[in-house]
Amino acid sequence: MRERCEPMMAIVGRPNVGKSTLFNRIIGERRAIVEREPGVTRDRIYAEGEWSRKSFSLIDTGGLVPDASQGISSLVREQVRIAIQEADLILFVVDAQDGLTSVDEEIGKRLRKSDKPIILVVNKVDNLESEITISQFYQLGLGEPVPISAIHGLRINELLDKVTELLPALLPVRTQGCLPGCPEWSEGLRRTLPPGIKVAVVGRPNVGKSSFINRLLQEERLIVDEEPGTTRDAVDTIFRLGEERFIFIDTAGMRPRGKVRHQVESYSIARAQRSLERCDIALLLFDAWEGVSAQDSRIAGYIEEKGRGVIIVGNKWDLVVEYQKSSASDTIKNHIASKQARESEGRLIEEYREIIKKKLPFLNFAPIIFVSALTGQRVFKVIDLLREVTKEQMLRPAKRILDRVFEEAKSHRPAGRRAKPVKLQRLSQVGIKPPTFALYADNPRFISESYHRYISNRLRQAFGFQGTPIKIISRGGRKR
Repeated sequence: MRERCEPMMAIVGRPNVGKSTLFNRIIGERRAIVEREPGVTRDRIYAEGEWSRKSFSLIDTGGLVPDASQGISSLVREQVRIAIQEADLILFVVDAQDGLTSVDEEIGKRLRKSDKPIILVVNKVDNLESEITISQFYQLGLGEPVPISAIHGLRINELLDKVTELLPALLPVRTQGCLPGCPEWSEGLRRTLPPGIKVAVVGRPNVGKSSFINRLLQEERLIVDEEPGTTRDAVDTIFRLGEERFIFIDTAGMRPRGKVRHQVESYSIARAQRSLERCDIALLLFDAWEGVSAQDSRIAGYIEEKGRGVIIVGNKWDLVVEYQKSSASDTIKNHIASKQARESEGRLIEEYREIIKKKLPFLNFAPIIFVSALTGQRVFKVIDLLREVTKEQMLRPAKRILDRVFEEAKSHRPAGRRAKPVKLQRLSQVGIKPPTFALYADNPRFISESYHRYISNRLRQAFGFQGTPIKIISRGGRKR
């Protein structure tokens, strides 16, 4: 379950009434994808909001189709049900331009059974003619409707005033005189919720990214379906183990540009790529049964460009093992739990690792693990790897040891170009995440990228830096 530190509101309604537009308007940023096409939002999307010095959590939900019994709509309905269950307050959004519909009436009946406070929000009230139609929504029996225009920002303040009237009894206890945004409040929040490790789960469509996160959480937090492209938004999910906090960012599957057919999908892919800018570590998920594809290699290139830590995760390993069993000798089939069978799988893993290293040579520093989101095999071992990569990203070798490594490395001198010799002077660490080193020399502009790679390899041999890229910057040395 999600951490609860503030009152929570869920935005609920049928498809295409403007829930995501309202969500973005309240939080003050374009977090949820907004399109005229109905059904864009599918998973639950969480964010924090604040009004009149009172803070709250907000959930955006997919369009609710009450009678849906199969397909994506039924999965969205389950996500909405969970959001209603989590929420302390419900914003029920209807569309003034469409008027009162039978679906609105059915949703209203179900919401009344929840025994949660409900604010009826009539969206798309842009003019006097729209305001006249508001009276019909009294039939829902949910009190006085609040007319707004989410897209134009009209009367949002009145809606939030009504929200905050209902919040005082739900607000958490705070230090007297401490308001959100002040240093004391920020420090208290950091003590309650440690910053955590941001982990972007990226890969091609249908490789099991959402299934992987659901297996970690042990709940159906994200919609999973065989239809590729189920995930649209980049969805943040908090996962806690004791005092540790991980923020997993589930992303849309990244297709090659030439195969993107819809504008919504292009938005989704752009957000998936932006998730790499705000994460600490990327989990590159690929289908172990299908192997590493050209598109997997492109995604790996995006990760390398951003300088993020990376772990390569082969999902659907259970299919590979089952195939191995079916083609194995009768001895292994009959003693599948035996040492011989385990050794056979171990050899298979090593063979696959070598294949992946050849296909993704520029990520040869990344740890590789094979999991099954379906069975849970080795899924939680990914947490151990995240801990290790985080340590490696923050590593600062002792200066005396770094100097010794540099002295040994500079015996292999860089070849000067354009008849300009290069004299190396020193190597200093100037940053972390990724570990960044300044290579001081005279004529530094003549140091080649291949020499940077050479220095990086020597640093890895000496210190590890598993799972993180190393950045080398050439700088001019001091003149003597």
